[in-house]
Amino acid sequence: MLARAWGFLGVICAVLVMAGFLVTLTRGGWHPGDATGSGTALDSVYRQATTVAWLGIVSCQIGTAFAVRTQRASLRSVGVFSNRPLLGGIAFSLAFAAAIVYVRALHGLFTTAALGPAELLTVAPFPFVVWDADELRKAAVRRRPPAVAPAPPAAAPAPAPTAPASTTGHHPLAVLLARHGWTGRRLTEVLGVSEHTAAEIVAHARRTAAEHGHRADHHHPGHRPEAHRPGERTKP
Repeated sequence: MLARAWGFLGVICAVLVMAGFLVTLTRGGWHPGDATGSGTALDSVYRQATTVAWLGIVSCQIGTAFAVRTQRASLRSVGVFSNRPLLGGIAFSLAFAAAIVYVRALHGLFTTAALGPAELLTVAPFPFVVWDADELRKAAVRRRPPAVAPAPPAAAPAPAPTAPASTTGHHPLAVLLARHGWTGRRLTEVLGVSEHTAAEIVAHARRTAAEHGHRADHHHPGHRPEAHRPGERTKP
C-alpha cells in the first residue's frame, strides 16, 4: 500500500504539480534566473504559479482518493459515485480551495492569487491523469497470471522397524539365557539386569520361540492316517 501511494501515485502527483508550476511561470514571462520576489514584475505571476501548485496538489489528492478505493478491481466495477461520504469530502475540498483562490481577504494569508481560465485548465486534468494511471496499473495486475504455490516437500520414508535395543545389543548373554528358559527374576539376580529389561528380554525370547515353532509346524505337518481303499479289509 505504501509503495503504491508513495512510489507510484506520489511520483505522478509530484510530476504534475511541478509541471503546472513551471508552465504557469513560463506562460507569465519567467525565465530561469529572473527575480520573482515581492515588488518585482513577476510577483503576481509567481503567486499564480504557487496557487496552481497548491490547487494541483488538491486535484491530485482527489484523483488518488478515487484510485485507492480498490486494490485490483476497476473503479467502474464498484461504481464511481457509490461512496457518498467521499463525494461529500471532495465537494468540501473544492469549495475550500475556491475560497482560498478567489476570496481576496484570504490571498494575503495563504499567499495565493486568483486564477484565470488558462490556469484552471492546466489543473483540471490532474485528477483524471492520476486515476487513469492507477486504472492501467490495476489492469496490468489483473492480467498477470497468479503465482503458483511451491509443492510441499515429499515426506521422508518411515524408518524400518527395529528390535528393541535391550534385546539385541545391550544384554547378549541375557538374551541367550532367556532363550534357554531363564526367567526374568533369575536374570535380574544373576546378571544384575533391571526387572523391566529382564521382562522385555524374556518376552522377546518367548515370541521368537513361538514364531520358530509355528514355522516348524507349517513346514513339517503331523502324520495323517492313511485312508483305506474301498473293499480293503482292515487288519485287526
